[in-house]
Amino acid sequence: NYIKSLMELFHVCEDLENTDGLYHLYDIVKSLFLLNQASIVQLLLGDEFLFDIVGCLEYDRRQSERTNHRVFLTDHAEMKEVITIPDPGIKSKIQMIYRAQYIQDILMPMPLVFEENMLSSLHAVIIFAKSDVITALQNDEAFLTELFQSLQDEKTSMERAADLMLFLKEFDLFTDPMTAEDRLAVYRTLIPFGFFNVLSMYLGLDDGGEARKAAVSILRHVSEFSPALVREACLEAAANANDDDEDQLLLNVIIDRMVEDCDGDLSGCLSIILKVVLGLPPSMQNRDDQMEPSMPLKEPNPAMVAAYNEFLAVFYRQSMHHLMTPLLASTSGKRMGRDDSRAAGLLRLIMDVLCVCVSAHTYHIRNHIISRDLLRRVLVLTQSVHKHLALSAIRFVRQVLGQKDDALNNYIIRNDHLEPIVELLEKNRSYNLVNSACVELFEFVCTEVMKDMKEMALYIVENYKSRLEQITYVTTFQRLLLRTEQEKDRQALMQDGSGNITNETSAS
Repeated sequence: NYIKSLMELFHVCEDLENTDGLYHLYDIVKSLFLLNQASIVQLLLGDEFLFDIVGCLEYDRRQSERTNHRVFLTDHAEMKEVITIPDPGIKSKIQMIYRAQYIQDILMPMPLVFEENMLSSLHAVIIFAKSDVITALQNDEAFLTELFQSLQDEKTSMERAADLMLFLKEFDLFTDPMTAEDRLAVYRTLIPFGFFNVLSMYLGLDDGGEARKAAVSILRHVSEFSPALVREACLEAAANANDDDEDQLLLNVIIDRMVEDCDGDLSGCLSIILKVVLGLPPSMQNRDDQMEPSMPLKEPNPAMVAAYNEFLAVFYRQSMHHLMTPLLASTSGKRMGRDDSRAAGLLRLIMDVLCVCVSAHTYHIRNHIISRDLLRRVLVLTQSVHKHLALSAIRFVRQVLGQKDDALNNYIIRNDHLEPIVELLEKNRSYNLVNSACVELFEFVCTEVMKDMKEMALYIVENYKSRLEQITYVTTFQRLLLRTEQEKDRQALMQDGSGNITNETSAS
């Protein structure tokens, strides 16, 4: 009865306004949490003592003014049951989770260095309670049916739809502490009920409001956990769609919403979703691209590779033109069409996605660049008054060069696509980001001249030697010219040597 006696003493001290006693009770309750015993934490969080425990934690002597957290929890933080949860035990556990998180995040002070692991039991109680809630709701087929039918019902008001989507968002966030296998099992349970259909539906609504924001948040959360799951959903939707349904495909909905909301707060999240989903799976990355090169390189799963390549084929066939439309419209001539902040922001997001395509995809993006002369369009963006857009165009060219692909290099040389970069370098002689990006591009060619960029270096020297010689504030161009001349001399010596060997062989 120790805790019960403490709480009775708390009421006495509060009635008598015994401040010193209340300060001591704060220290005692805080110490009970810092004992880090799960059984004690569960007792403190029980319905019998919770509000009195919160009351004790209001009396921190380090605060000049007391905050009445009990009023907030009773009047402003009551659970809003937007859909009926049949199990009262689960409802009680949900309330306990939010109150426990409130204690952990608001009432308990930032732990000292030697105390940082002393609240792990409180954290563990919250994690296990969330897991219990997710498991119970995941196994309740009637509950999930009602939730997703309500979300897909045209008669559902937008206000209720927003509440239901926010509930689904909280449900999704509750899966964070679970193991990867358990989280994947949760998502696979939700998919047959129309999980991705609901996200696509609310993402595409022009008047979606909070429901649309929740859909974006959920989709980003899922894609960052398992891009393969989103790719799988996109493939399934594409397989079941008619030609007239192309605009309703999840990838196209994401792209179209990013284009329409480019000056809003959702476009950045949508571009991140696209980059994550289009990116190369970790097991298919080269050793140089891995975040931890020391880790053993695993052989990619053939089924995963086949699924990824199938996804890319669908993306370039049915979705790439949705992504490219704003870029092509703005660069149809030799100068940009619209160059306002809204257009520049959208084009920068598109360029970021295209950079991921270049780094992650092979023949798909190569064929797209060459067949549509994409680089010419991109280089028009270097004329923008918005420097971030010009930088994104330079970064794209640098990404293309970084592939060290003979077909792409020959395409650049054949069409003289480095001319706008040289012009940009001449216009930006001061030390700024545009200048530095241009110099770094040529520095890369200079570094690789003896390996994979011989033809590119020769093209640069033959076409721009007199102009690059004038740039002396960095040594990049002098070294590039010198190394290129050395490479030409080395090739000439090799040709002479092979010719002498041939002559000697003929004479003998």
